[in-house]
Amino acid sequence: MCVVKFNEYKLKIKYKDEKECNEIFLIDLENEQEIGYISFKLNNSPYKHAWLYKIEIEEKYQCNGFGTLLLKLFENYCIDNKIDYVEGKYYPLNKVAKPFYLKNNYKIEKEYYDTYVVKNLKEKNVLKIDELSK
Repeated sequence: MCVVKFNEYKLKIKYKDEKECNEIFLIDLENEQEIGYISFKLNNSPYKHAWLYKIEIEEKYQCNGFGTLLLKLFENYCIDNKIDYVEGKYYPLNKVAKPFYLKNNYKIEKEYYDTYVVKNLKEKNVLKIDELSK
C-alpha cells in the first residue's frame, strides 16, 4: 500500500496479490471511498503475459484520469514482474472502452462479440506514473 497525490486527490493505492486474480485498488483518502480497481492475472505459460479482466471506476469519479492511472499502475506492476505482453477484452456495446484502450496505446484485435486488446510492454509507449500528473 502507498499514498500518492493525483490531480486534487490524495489516493491510497492498495495491491491484492492472489494466485487466481490480482487487483489494484484506488481509494480516496478524504472520504475512504473506493474510486475503482483493476483486476488481472499474471501467466507464465505458454509465454509470460498478463490477462486484464476488468477496470471499473465509480461513476462520480469517471472521466478524471483514474482509469488511465489504474492501467499505468497495472502496466508498471507487469514490468516489475518481468511481464512483456498484456491481453484483455471488452464488449463492443461498451462505447467508452475502444477509445480508452486506443488512447493508452493498445491494439484492437478481433472485433466480434468479444473485442480483444493487446499491448507489448517492451515498446516505448509505456508511461511512468509520474508522467500522468496534470
